[in-house]
Amino acid sequence: MLAVAKAMLAPLVEKGVKNGKPMELEIGIIANTDFNAFAYTGYEVDLIAINIGAINRIIHFYRCIFSHNENWPEYGENHTDQVPLFVQSDTTSPLLSLQREQSSHTFIQTSVLYMIFHEFAHIYNGHADWVYRVSGHPLQEIFERQSEEVSFEDWQTLEWDADQFAVYQLLVQTLTPEVDFSTRPTKWRLLNNNALGDTKSIVKLVSSVVLTCHFIMAALDNNPINNANGRRHPPEYARQYYAFGAIPLNLDARTELGWDTGNELANAGAIEAIKAWARIFQVSPVHPFYEDNIDFSADLISIYIKRWRKLYPALNKLKRGGELASPQN
Repeated sequence: MLAVAKAMLAPLVEKGVKNGKPMELEIGIIANTDFNAFAYTGYEVDLIAINIGAINRIIHFYRCIFSHNENWPEYGENHTDQVPLFVQSDTTSPLLSLQREQSSHTFIQTSVLYMIFHEFAHIYNGHADWVYRVSGHPLQEIFERQSEEVSFEDWQTLEWDADQFAVYQLLVQTLTPEVDFSTRPTKWRLLNNNALGDTKSIVKLVSSVVLTCHFIMAALDNNPINNANGRRHPPEYARQYYAFGAIPLNLDARTELGWDTGNELANAGAIEAIKAWARIFQVSPVHPFYEDNIDFSADLISIYIKRWRKLYPALNKLKRGGELASPQN
């Protein structure tokens, strides 16, 4: 699982520079039961660590989802002896249907990739180095305590950038398009099929995984998920809104699909994620484009855009490689 992530990030790492030397990246698992992952940058090596608790929750969740034939029926049916699982169920045993078990692995792997790509953005886009420069403390250490040097607005803007980077990378790595790097934004020529399926099924997969990860984080969030005050991560309603919205935005800007088709494909995944969550938790999360959420999220994004313009010059000097999101667009 981690080897796949490392292989996918290898082209970026190979172009990355740290302290005038080639970038080195390690990815590992730590024995912590929280649903979390973190990025750490040392003098020579950059590190991404994902908690075993996060991986176990994701495995548990998708075993539950794929034990119900009503969820993702396009991935086949369960064995007639399969008992539908819920959040209280024991999910240590594989599903009785090999196809459904393998399909759950695809969703598990994609979810872990999304978390790792988010943490990689904190390193590659200069976030971790910037935090160290202004505070004198590593990203994870300063994140766990109060800091006058890094404001809540700063934190949320960096998290917003990391979420956008993660969605972009997840789309590139799953769709495997032919990329034209001579244009801005880069253009993608989509292939008809790859090992994960056709474009429709892949976008549906990505959309569902991105939203489900944020549904889990919202369920574990001790703060109000529609209040941005006094918190380092953006409120989950806003994260769901802009992370989901980044899917049709990228497809519109980079492919021939256009906004309407991209939004239709992403929405199919969102609806499946909401239905699946409702079946195993008996409570339905709201759609990320829920009307009452739009103005709240849009107002926050306008704040992040303004803050990004201020952070951009420093981050652009500290990034490992590639191009940061334009401060003008």
